[in-house]
Amino acid sequence: MRNSKALLAFLFALAAVAILVLAGARANDETGIDSVVIAALPAAFVVALAGLSLARRGRFDFQRTLGRRGGRSTAALARGLNILALLLAFTGGLAIAVFAVLKLVA
Repeated sequence: MRNSKALLAFLFALAAVAILVLAGARANDETGIDSVVIAALPAAFVVALAGLSLARRGRFDFQRTLGRRGGRSTAALARGLNILALLLAFTGGLAIAVFAVLKLVA
């Protein structure tokens, strides 16, 4: 028996990090910051929040079954990656906001 919530949380974490990496790569091209990059940040934030919720449920499933279901380390790793993705998405949003203000002032 596998802890599917912990595994799904890990996949959500990987998806959120992938969205952020792809958005960063796109912003680093000659096109600069466009609407796709701006839309990717809230999308990664929402995916990471969903993954964080699933990681919590996976940890509760592990505790409820007294470890028979497994997935403790997967849930912990998913939690860490989802928190990292949340922080990166928030930081990226702040960076774009500062960039927009500086562009308006200059």
